Amino acid sequence: MLNIHLEDDHLLMTPAGCILRGIVELNLDQPTKLRNITLRLTGHIRKQQTIPLGNGLNHYEHQVQNILQKSVSLLPNDKPIHTLPAKSYIRDFCFVVPPDVPESTRVGNDTYVVRYQIEAVAERPTVFLRNYNCKRTIHISREPESGAGGNGMIEDGVPQEEASHLDYEPFTLADQWHNRLDYMFTIPVRAVRQGEQIVLSGHMAALTPQVDIMHLSCQLVEYSVCRTIRDGRTNKPRNHSRVVQETGLLRRGFDQISLPITVPASPEKCQADCFNQNVKIRHRLKIFLHVMDPDYDDRVTEIRLSMPIKICPSFRPATHKGNDIPSYEDCTASMPYDPLLMAELLRHPPQSDLPSYAHVIAAATGPSCAIQAQHFTTGNALPNYDDIVPRQCL
Repeated sequence: MLNIHLEDDHLLMTPAGCILRGIVELNLDQPTKLRNITLRLTGHIRKQQTIPLGNGLNHYEHQVQNILQKSVSLLPNDKPIHTLPAKSYIRDFCFVVPPDVPESTRVGNDTYVVRYQIEAVAERPTVFLRNYNCKRTIHISREPESGAGGNGMIEDGVPQEEASHLDYEPFTLADQWHNRLDYMFTIPVRAVRQGEQIVLSGHMAALTPQVDIMHLSCQLVEYSVCRTIRDGRTNKPRNHSRVVQETGLLRRGFDQISLPITVPASPEKCQADCFNQNVKIRHRLKIFLHVMDPDYDDRVTEIRLSMPIKICPSFRPATHKGNDIPSYEDCTASMPYDPLLMAELLRHPPQSDLPSYAHVIAAATGPSCAIQAQHFTTGNALPNYDDIVPRQCL
């Protein structure tokens, strides 16, 4: 009955903000009376915390803060009730999201949640008739800051400008275990995007013949820290962690590995790294190496290693640094946004054959361009060079 079609429900926040585009589609089978059709874009922060009061008593506190609220009316206000005939109605919309709103975040079990959604409501004239509504969740990710635009902050003991350049260099971790085993693990880059693979390469060399490598496992762990402010004071940070992905090798006697680890593409399964006033999200690659040595009564020793990983939004390549100008191929492959063309493409079911470009343009722009579109599609053969050169020189 009432649907919302978005150009993309995953937005990338830039220093200038971002734009949410889409259309609202209302399909009526019979004449219907409506009071208004309202489209709302909302965002809120939900905080939950337990404050100890002493003597075994705790105080549960729940806060909801609105950070974004935009609305638009899709029907004119000249009369209180509108009677719409039975047909399909399509209306495009465009919301500008300011750059100062935080990115979509979830810490722990609803301890700190930043959520955005867009809702369309078709209000019926009386309370006895149910309204038509449709909701879509919007995920906003922030663009990672480049080294050229660093603000002098220090992150994990390294200045931000220097750390951003190190994210795109190979990272190697090497050490020796009790003069019995040498190991070295390498990843090609520290910065990867959601949906990509991290290839972990490793080399182990036993210094004594009695050492036996039994098992190796690797985990991608997400760490989040939430700071809450109450009565003008910052409470103790709350730490949360979860295992995003896990893989391993069960065979024995190996000395070299090449282990691919896939980062989940869904933001709900794996969030991008972020660092703001309230939340800090980081990722690490944890390696567990199980070794058995007869000199230690055949006990299995677990060697634990940790490598920092930076997760970037899925739609932004990790090799693209800063505000570089896009390549010529990227510019020519894109096209301007046209709500009428998008609405016409959405009318065709996915199982049917795709319509021709001339048919889409003729249906979306009206009869003025239909004759011109048919003129270019009448002949199946492409024009030769002699037909093109005189036409361009006129």
